[in-house]
Amino acid sequence: KGDLSSGRLQAFDSPNGQDGAGRWIDLDRTQAQINADREAELRGANEYMRPEDVETGQSTGKDRNNGANTVYVALTEGDDEGVLAIDVSSSGRPFAYDYVGKQAGNASEVTGFDAPDNLALDRKGNLVIAEDPPTNSVGADYFVAEPPRGGDDDDKGGKRRQPARTVQRFASLKDCIGEPSGPYFALKGTERFAEDNPNPAVARVVDDETLLAHRQHAGQGSTIDQLVAISPVDDDDRDDGDDDGDDRDDDGDERDER
Repeated sequence: KGDLSSGRLQAFDSPNGQDGAGRWIDLDRTQAQINADREAELRGANEYMRPEDVETGQSTGKDRNNGANTVYVALTEGDDEGVLAIDVSSSGRPFAYDYVGKQAGNASEVTGFDAPDNLALDRKGNLVIAEDPPTNSVGADYFVAEPPRGGDDDDKGGKRRQPARTVQRFASLKDCIGEPSGPYFALKGTERFAEDNPNPAVARVVDDETLLAHRQHAGQGSTIDQLVAISPVDDDDRDDGDDDGDDRDDDGDERDER
């Protein structure tokens, strides 16, 4: 978002090479155009294993941490595997901390969390995390990390820079070869997805709370990528219009309401 054809390219650096209070290091523009990773290494910036995706509150949702001044980074491999959060509320004084993962104490391989890859924020500040396909028989998952209470409060109470309150598996791919990618919450303009879809039911579910989930690298006999819209269900949507108070359908059979 925005014009990135000009400006300064910077890399994050902190004393322990991982997190904590740090600084932004300017990279040489010419050298960065040749090999930005090598230039950052030569300048002494922190080194991470496969930082795959970056998310801010300006993209698909709302950032509920650090006064809405957080940069979330998915680190797919290594000892620091998880989601790193960088508080950029103080100009020139970034602060990095573990937000999701083993280091944060809220998710690990034991809970099925592995190889975080893509990120998306919803309107309540929940962070959706898509995994890179694991090397085992379990399909890759979508997890949801709930923001901590008071994460947007003044830091005097020590409530800022806290890890996610909870991390839960939200959905799984049955396709063990397929990769969940590009989680995205429907925003203004996304209605075109519904208008162009031949299924009229799509128009009823795509709104600003809809999570668009994509599956790529399909396997198990299929090579077709797939886009799925996942929407919350209101109680009104469960009403079949039968207001006679009888819990039976028109044929007299009992309905199973879940």
